[in-house]
Amino acid sequence: MKRKDIREAAIAIFLIAAMGSLICCSHKKENPPNIVVVVIDTLRADHLPVYGYSKNTAPFITHLASQAVVFEKAYSASSWTAPATASIFTSLYPFQHGVVTGLLAAGRHRQQNSKITINRIPEEIQTLTELLRRRGYRTFGVSDNINIQSLQGFTQGFGKFRLFHDRSAEALNGQIKKWGGQIRNSKPYYLYIHYNDPHEKYNPHPPWYQRMDNPLEDKKSAYDSEIRYTDEKFREIFEFLGWDDHTLLILTADHGEEFGDHGGQGHGMSLYREVIHVPLIIYFPPAERVHRRVAAQVSTLDILPTIQDYLGLKRAKIWAGKSQLSLIGHDPSQKSRRVIYSHLQLKTAGQPDRIAISALSESWKFIRNLNGSNELFNLEKDFLEKQSWYGQPGYREIAAGLETQFLTFEKKCPKFEKQTASYAPSQKWLEKLKALGYVK
Repeated sequence: MKRKDIREAAIAIFLIAAMGSLICCSHKKENPPNIVVVVIDTLRADHLPVYGYSKNTAPFITHLASQAVVFEKAYSASSWTAPATASIFTSLYPFQHGVVTGLLAAGRHRQQNSKITINRIPEEIQTLTELLRRRGYRTFGVSDNINIQSLQGFTQGFGKFRLFHDRSAEALNGQIKKWGGQIRNSKPYYLYIHYNDPHEKYNPHPPWYQRMDNPLEDKKSAYDSEIRYTDEKFREIFEFLGWDDHTLLILTADHGEEFGDHGGQGHGMSLYREVIHVPLIIYFPPAERVHRRVAAQVSTLDILPTIQDYLGLKRAKIWAGKSQLSLIGHDPSQKSRRVIYSHLQLKTAGQPDRIAISALSESWKFIRNLNGSNELFNLEKDFLEKQSWYGQPGYREIAAGLETQFLTFEKKCPKFEKQTASYAPSQKWLEKLKALGYVK
């Protein structure tokens, strides 16, 4: 047998073994592992070395990814925190779960009303946390983003939950350490961590921050140092709780960040790649651990069904996401015929809501922007989305096809009636909202 044939045979054996191991995972587990979901707010995938970034912003995440499944094309359901995270919790798109108005939109209308009214996750929707709690998990959560709180329904199912107000990863780790004994004695436990450090305003962290003369490059440098700082704190809590053993760990982001890529800054105003392409890394327990890179595009809505499938639990019919266990077990370079959506809805005083949508196939991405303009990008040749083909002869059918798929899904999919909550924020909260860019 030739050396090439031997190598190919070895790869085939590995794939079969990996696939068999992961398929076995989907049987109901008698001794289920701990489950940890870590969301790093505002973390765009292409600012991590594992996604090709030239700066060493995340050495620990890079190390972890070398033993994990890395999804190269994972996309968020929206470009700001509340709808995007609600989609992770529910495996539903924003126009299904109804969390489309939060502190970002409501804060802008503070002058018109004494109270802020925001959407919340409907109580009748079973969240990831509730699913695991009913399975016997003790549930813990910490959030450093004020959107992820009880008022908006994010604490449903948590036995213990602590909300901070942009206090840094150190504060979150400190709370987790206080719970350390309870967490370790919980067999099994679910822990949700929502780090917020890369969110604007970007705090420089020496020695990783290097001052730049160009204001935009200086922002990027501070942003990168925030990622490096969070990476260090992530490593710290990983080692403190011993996640290298009997733990399924999932790392992702709610959305990314714009640095002038398409003329904008921040997030929550568009659906370009830089704000919806997010990291997604799954680190399995030792017996099932496998390293591979998956090329097929996936959604953050897939996190909940993947966990459900891994534990051998019954799938909810309403979920829009899909389990990725079978995809992990097959050829990681394979493509899918699936179309993935993102959604953004903003309020404008005295005017109808503005809505942006995107529909992504493996090759093409259609965007309807907030201003009503349309764009079409060839993702195979133009992943950075620099040249729109919308309106060009021969490409109108592609754009129309993607838009029609979205509209058809939106019409037929299950939707929940929007639920709201109101509160009158204190001056301290208003100052915090201003610092985060939620109140202008």
